[in-house]
Amino acid sequence: GRGPGSRRGALCAGRDGRFVLLCAGRAFAGSFAALFAYAAYARLPIGDATSLVYTSPIWTALIAVVALRERLTSARALHCLLVFAGVALVARAVANDTGMTSVAKLWGALFALGSALTLSIFVVATRKIGLRQD
Repeated sequence: GRGPGSRRGALCAGRDGRFVLLCAGRAFAGSFAALFAYAAYARLPIGDATSLVYTSPIWTALIAVVALRERLTSARALHCLLVFAGVALVARAVANDTGMTSVAKLWGALFALGSALTLSIFVVATRKIGLRQD
């Protein structure tokens, strides 16, 4: 039945341990993506931190090649290069900003990139969960 005690329809009901770990890993990645983003916003101007966080499509494409065995097409590779070029321009502007200490900027950039990476892990894990649901 579908009563309060029913586990039918629950994401991890009747699943193996690896699937449950995948779900838990996705939850941790999503949580850390948010925490790292907040830490980056506390240390960098919002526009700069957001630009670095938005590198996640690069990481998502690269992680998907390994974790999901997706092809890295020439179009995706070009998109990754364009995003990287934009981030390099922003990073150069951040490095030239004299209003902040270099240590704070470094930590802010590391937190922003950490947010991008963990967000990408979250996205790929979500895709992998969806593939296992089919």
